[in-house]
Amino acid sequence: MDKKAPRADKRKAKIVILILLILFAVLLLFNLILDVGLDSLFSSQEGEATREPVFLFNPDYDYDIFEDEEYLDLDRYISYSPDGGITFSTLIDDRAFEQAGPTAIFFRRYFDAVIHGNHEAYNALFTEEYRKEHGDKERFTMQMLYNMEVIRLREEDVYDEENGMNYTLYEYEVRYAIRRNNGTFRDDLPSNRTRPQIFILVRDDATDRILIRSISEYQSR
Repeated sequence: MDKKAPRADKRKAKIVILILLILFAVLLLFNLILDVGLDSLFSSQEGEATREPVFLFNPDYDYDIFEDEEYLDLDRYISYSPDGGITFSTLIDDRAFEQAGPTAIFFRRYFDAVIHGNHEAYNALFTEEYRKEHGDKERFTMQMLYNMEVIRLREEDVYDEENGMNYTLYEYEVRYAIRRNNGTFRDDLPSNRTRPQIFILVRDDATDRILIRSISEYQSR
């Protein structure tokens, strides 16, 4: 009698069982894909693959953007809307900013800090809570900002019971383009393109000081 035959049969049985287990696992995975959906499984990878790369210019901290004739020919005024984009005014001088109000004056300070590459003045425009959470902006070059647009979306009076303080909350949609973006201020925005952001401002009613509480990407409503 051949003693190798039973061993061969056992080996074949183990192989068959292993194959069945593999097929069972494949079926489970297939059912999982159907339940979850192919789109949700691969959307993040496809999003990364199709995301437009941002070309950035080499930074030059000594370059004076106010000697760039092409930049000076662009629209460097702030277009301001106090009513959700129904009406706009172009803020071109001190009188125009004063007529537009304290938040318009605040945004002039904001854009001036960015344009002049003043990271210290820029950081001073944010609340202490924001700076603790996100950290201060590091040094950046002068930024060739243009096509600046600021739209007030919401204004709300708020009472902080914990601190016993009254303050005003503002929500703004803000957009601007950067000529020859070098990424030292923003590395997510292609040159000469705009993408709206949402700014939440808070004004202490006791001191009238306005600061930025948050900046987030615009989400369509």
